[in-house]
Amino acid sequence: MTSLRVLDWSYNYFNSTIPNWLYSLSHLQSLSLQENLLHGVVSIAIENLTSLVSLDLTNNQLQGSIPTSLGKLCKLKTISLSYNEFSGEVADIFVGFSRCKSNELETFHSWGNHLLGHLPYELGQLTSLADFDLRLNSFSGPIPASIGRLSSLIRLDLSSNKFNGTLPESLGRLGKLESLYISNNSLEGVVSDVHFASLTRLRHLHAKGNSLTLNASENWVPPFQVESLFLDSWTLGPQFPLWLSSQMKLVSLNIANTRISDSIPTLFWPSLSKLNYANLSRNQIRGEISSILNVEGFTTKSFTGTKK
Repeated sequence: MTSLRVLDWSYNYFNSTIPNWLYSLSHLQSLSLQENLLHGVVSIAIENLTSLVSLDLTNNQLQGSIPTSLGKLCKLKTISLSYNEFSGEVADIFVGFSRCKSNELETFHSWGNHLLGHLPYELGQLTSLADFDLRLNSFSGPIPASIGRLSSLIRLDLSSNKFNGTLPESLGRLGKLESLYISNNSLEGVVSDVHFASLTRLRHLHAKGNSLTLNASENWVPPFQVESLFLDSWTLGPQFPLWLSSQMKLVSLNIANTRISDSIPTLFWPSLSKLNYANLSRNQIRGEISSILNVEGFTTKSFTGTKK
C-alpha cells in the first residue's frame, strides 16, 4: 500500500483512532475520513504525508491540537477539519504554510471546533486561498490587515468567534470576494466606503451582531449588488440609508436595531421587488408603506418602528 494515491473511507463507522500505519503513506495525495466516529488525536507524524493534496477529517470526534506539522505539507490545496473537538491555536500552521516556496492552499475549513488564539500576519501570504471558514470557534484579537492580500479569496467566514477591534480597510481590496460572513463577533468602530472599494463581486454580506458604524460618503453608491445583507445592530441611522436603493438584487435584508429614526424614502421601493425576507424591527421608522411593497410580514399600509 505504500504506493497508494487515493484513500477514501468516508461515511463509515470505524469508531477508532487514526491508525499509525496510515501516516507512512508518503505517496498519498487524497485522504478522506469524513464521518467515521474517529476519536483521539491527529499525530504529528502527519508531516510524513508529503504528497498530500486533499485532507478531509470532517465530522468526527477528533480531539486535541491540530499538529503544527500540518503546515509543512506544502502541496495541500484543500483542508477540511470541521465539526470535530479540536482545541488550541492554529496560528503556527498558517505560519508554516507561509514558508512554503509555492502557496498551494485554496480551501481551509475548520468550523465548529474549539479553536482559539489570534490570526497571524503571515496569513496574508497564502495568496491562493479562495475559501476560508473558521466560524463557530473562539478566535480572538483583530482581523489582521494582511487579509487584504488574499487576492484569490471568494468566501470568508469568521462568524461566531470573538474577534475584536476594527474591521481592516484592506478588506476593500478583495476584488474576487463574493461572500463575507463576520456576524456575531465583538468588532467595533467605523466602516466606510473604503472597506468596500473593490468588492464588485460581493453577493452576501452578513455582519450582524457587531458594534460597527457605517459612515459612507453622502452620495455613496456601493460597487456591489448583494442578494443578502444582514447588518443587525450596526449604526446606520438616524437617516434611512439611501444607498440601499441601489441594491436591486436584494432577496434577504436585516437592518434591525440600526438606530434609524426616519421615514423610508420613495426611491427605496424599486429595490424591493425581489425581497422575500425583510427585518427592519427595533428602529423608529415611521410613515406609510407604499402599495408597491409586497413582502411577507408587511400586511398594513402604515407602521411605526419600535424602540430597542
